Amino acid sequence: MMVYEIKSLLTVNPVSFSKNQRNNLLSAFERLSRRPIRSIFEELGFEVCHRRKCPNPEHPYEYVNPEELTLKQVKNASPDRFELDKVIFDALGLSEEERLQVYKAVIELVKNRLVKARSV
Repeated sequence: MMVYEIKSLLTVNPVSFSKNQRNNLLSAFERLSRRPIRSIFEELGFEVCHRRKCPNPEHPYEYVNPEELTLKQVKNASPDRFELDKVIFDALGLSEEERLQVYKAVIELVKNRLVKARSV
């Protein structure tokens, strides 16, 4: 990215985090940075179909149903990502239900865009 692009990005002001939150954020980020990043579906605990020549028009995303997502599923699939997200969600003051809705919306958006791209 160019410097002028970075200047226009919206970010959370680091001083809005407590010392404990900054430490938790850094710790979670360090753990996350040591492993390969998977697809958003796998990061949030969804199975992706790996069957060759699958006839389902939503292949490989047919097993991804955002409405079935739970926070426990996300935590089990990616504890390091969950902890990183938790610090940010806490700073934003989101309830557990709002956090779950954010994850569901992201999954729905990504799935819809990928399915649409395949159909074009």
